[in-house]
Amino acid sequence: MGTQGFSLADMTLHFGPSSSIYENSWNLGQDRNGLNSSTGAALNAGGVLGVDHEWEGWSGSTVEDRFYAADDAQVFYYLSVNGIRIVDIGYADLFMHIDYGATSSGGDDIIQAYHTVSGVAI
Repeated sequence: MGTQGFSLADMTLHFGPSSSIYENSWNLGQDRNGLNSSTGAALNAGGVLGVDHEWEGWSGSTVEDRFYAADDAQVFYYLSVNGIRIVDIGYADLFMHIDYGATSSGGDDIIQAYHTVSGVAI
């Protein structure tokens, strides 16, 4: 992009629901917590995040893990340059790791999101 005279400020990543029904976008499915909310013990010792439950967190920890999924026909995901859509990005589930920090202010929260890309089209 740089050789064509564009900078990072010219690029925008867009993703969200294809309609105004946000529940069809990336969500926590059945919203099942895989940990006991009092003790932090696994409710299903062999349980897999994103398969047996959608999130893990308990009241004694500041850390929460979430697994968001959607129907790929219900979401959009693309890259644009100066408002022009240039690359469609294939659907991917989204894993989010959240550390709410030592205070409830929100200023010390750390949120990390990861996913794989299933393909791109120009």
